[in-house]
Amino acid sequence: MSFVPSRHRCCPQCSQRRLLVKGKEEGEYYHCGVVFYLVGFHVAVPLDVEMRQPGEGELTAAHGLVPRVAKSYDRFFRVVLADALYCNAPFINLCLGLGKHVITVLKDEDRALFQDAQGVFSLTAPRVWEEPRQKIRAWDAKGFTSAGGIKAPLRVVRTEEVHQLRPRSRIALPPGMRRDGWGRRPVLGHRCSRQCRPLIHPKGSRIPPGVFKHLLNSIQQ
Repeated sequence: MSFVPSRHRCCPQCSQRRLLVKGKEEGEYYHCGVVFYLVGFHVAVPLDVEMRQPGEGELTAAHGLVPRVAKSYDRFFRVVLADALYCNAPFINLCLGLGKHVITVLKDEDRALFQDAQGVFSLTAPRVWEEPRQKIRAWDAKGFTSAGGIKAPLRVVRTEEVHQLRPRSRIALPPGMRRDGWGRRPVLGHRCSRQCRPLIHPKGSRIPPGVFKHLLNSIQQ
């Protein structure tokens, strides 16, 4: 996340980037950091932030942030939720060492974990349920050890969502959409955690609410 951008003022801790403004390239100074939010409410609550130094990577800052948050707010959360950047052994092992579950997106189809999970899911029937205006199919398997360096077996969940949309006349429907209002949106869900481990979202921006509840409920059991 970036803070206080300026095209005119800077300090030694500023990072720099080039922007295209009205057809011209201009430099911009900004501060950036990794923010830890407490989610699950109507408004996400920021708990802490680790500012990144110029040239410092996001993962490096996160490795400093997560232990500090776990120490200060240990009873506030049990699960660390992150995007695909954090689906790697050092970060997952860090969270496991702090006694936290991890849910993270897995998008790299070349990974052995992704391929192993796809192979297992091709041989199993999905669980099916319905949410308001959508149908969800989910494949769920445990015990994957093909993610190198992670100190615990992983659980993988793949989901496929079918959303019901209001059909509109005079509007061309996108590929895969039928006039009855049902459209198919595949979501591969792999996320990592101690018991609730990798999901697969191919381009995936979000975790389907029903799947998220399914995963959290399994952690609490």
